[in-house]
Amino acid sequence: MDFSSHLNDAWCDAEFISFGKNVTVGQGAVIMSSMVVGNYLIIKKIRFDDYALIGGQSTIAPGTHFGEDTVLGAVSVTTLNQKLEDGWIYSGIPARKLKPNKYAEMRRDIIHKVDVDEEEKVETEHEVNIDDDKKHLIKRGNGGDNK
Repeated sequence: MDFSSHLNDAWCDAEFISFGKNVTVGQGAVIMSSMVVGNYLIIKKIRFDDYALIGGQSTIAPGTHFGEDTVLGAVSVTTLNQKLEDGWIYSGIPARKLKPNKYAEMRRDIIHKVDVDEEEKVETEHEVNIDDDKKHLIKRGNGGDNK
């Protein structure tokens, strides 16, 4: 796991797990590379490719492989040896493929909001309530004074 990945208040086995770049694990997620089923101990490596995102309170079973740009929704559970394909959104118990991940962008240096269903860029403006005695601190792009 490198410094570009985030493990937010999650429970994770230390062994047999590999993280790519910019992997995010949500709060309360459980990542287990081992489990006991009946009289058997199962140990399988879990792999997260670059830009994988795991929703909060999700459970990742041994042997799961997350492809690049794969999203697992909150409160979801993967099955033993499940492969989650590159660029897809999964959710549910057990995790099922829902739809392509339209948030995945070719250029990662630009971040913008996208309405996934409408596939359009959303820009918003809103008024900021500023006290009259503080308005002189605002820089305006008109080249003049701030009054």
